[in-house]
Amino acid sequence: MKITAIKTAATLGHGMHLWVKVETDEGITGLGECVHGGTQAIAIIHNLRERLVGRDPFAIDAIFEELRRRFVFDGGTAGALITALTGIESRSGI
Repeated sequence: MKITAIKTAATLGHGMHLWVKVETDEGITGLGECVHGGTQAIAIIHNLRERLVGRDPFAIDAIFEELRRRFVFDGGTAGALITALTGIESRSGI
């Protein structure tokens, strides 16, 4: 099984909630949620797509740790990065 798409949708209520949909080539999808990530988390997820598509959705820890180590020190976005990664991996299929 491979990841084929990562999609986002934001809703407003008590702050912004960002929903992350992970789709696979076997038709299995998952849904994760990012809270308090803001528009930075949306941008980060969109930028991470190319690194996620084609990956094994069950390699949760390896993917999370690889991306965290690669990007956590890029500018001042560490908090938004972790929020974005949490939305991607929060049992949303990966």
